[in-house]
Amino acid sequence: MNRTDLSLSHPTYRASAGGQVYTDLNSLQNLKQGGEGDSPEALRKVAQQFESLFISMMLKSMRDANAVFEEGNPFNSSESKMYRDMLDSQMAVSLAESGGMGLAEVLMRQLDKSPAARVDGGRDRFGPSEPQLDEVQVRKVMEKVGIRAPAETADVDRSAKAPQSVPQGQKVAAMERDEPIASPLDFIRKMMPYAREVADKLGISPKILVAQSALETGWGQKMIQGDKGNSFNLFGIKADSRWSGDSARVTTTEYRQGVALKEQADFRAYDSFQQSFEDYLAFLQQNARYQQALEHGGDAGQFLQGLQRAGYATDPAYADKILTIANNELFDEWK
Repeated sequence: MNRTDLSLSHPTYRASAGGQVYTDLNSLQNLKQGGEGDSPEALRKVAQQFESLFISMMLKSMRDANAVFEEGNPFNSSESKMYRDMLDSQMAVSLAESGGMGLAEVLMRQLDKSPAARVDGGRDRFGPSEPQLDEVQVRKVMEKVGIRAPAETADVDRSAKAPQSVPQGQKVAAMERDEPIASPLDFIRKMMPYAREVADKLGISPKILVAQSALETGWGQKMIQGDKGNSFNLFGIKADSRWSGDSARVTTTEYRQGVALKEQADFRAYDSFQQSFEDYLAFLQQNARYQQALEHGGDAGQFLQGLQRAGYATDPAYADKILTIANNELFDEWK
C-alpha cells in the first residue's frame, strides 16, 4: 500500500474544504440539535453525521483485521498509528460530506416525517422504496481507503442482480478469476462455503480455515501467481515430488533458526479455490506427521499448534496469528 499522505493537500481534504473537522467537539451536540429540527438541511446534517460514524467504524474494523500483518514492521510505530487514526477520522467526515456511500440518503428517507416527502402512492421522492447504495460511490470509498474494487464489466446488467447457485467445475474457476477479492469481508464470504465442507470433516470451526488462508494470502490480495495466472493456493502448500499438477515458483519468506530468509520455492497450483480446500484436507490426512494435529478434539488451538509442531510453517507465531485473525469481529456473524 502507498505511503499515507497526512498533509492538508490530500484530495480527501480538498474535496471538503471548509467542511467539518473531526476534532470539532461540538459535532455530536450539533447532531442532537439538528435531529430536533424539521428542515431538510438539518436532517441531511444528522444523516451525514451518522454516516461518518459508520464509515469510521468500518475503517477501524479494517485496520484491526490487518493488524496481525503489521507485527515486526519497523515502520509500524505508535506515532504512525496515531496519525493514521487521525487521517481515518477526518476521512470518515470528509467522505460523508461529499456523498459517502449513499447511507445518508437512506437515513434521510427514514427521518423525514413530512407528508410532502412521499408521493406516487407512498413511494419516497428520493427514489425506490427499496433503497440501494450507489455502486459508483461505494467504489470511490473503497479506492480512498485502499481496497481494490472488483473489475467492472460493460455487459452486466447491474439493475437486476438475483442470487444464483454456485456453478461447478470450470465455471467456478472462470467466475473466481474474473472476480477479485474486494475486502477482508468479501474474502470471508467467498471462502466460507468451501471452508464449511472441509471444516466439517476436520471437526473444527470453518473460521479457523478461512483465517489460515487469510494469513497465507493477505486476505486474498497476495495470491501466488504462476504462468497461468492465479494459483488459487490458499494454504501455502509447496509442490514437492509427490505433486503431479501445475506449480508456481515464487520468492517466499522462511524462518531458519529464528531468522527470516527469502527463498525461491515451488507451490501447488489449482483451478479453483474449492480445489485448494480439498487438497488441503487430503494433504493433512495423507501425511502421518499431521496425525497429532488431527486428533485435536475440537480444540482449534490444539489443531493449529499441532500443525506448527509438525512443521507446517516455519513462522514461530503461525498458530497465534491465525487465532488472532479468527477472533476478529469480522467473523462475528459466522459460527
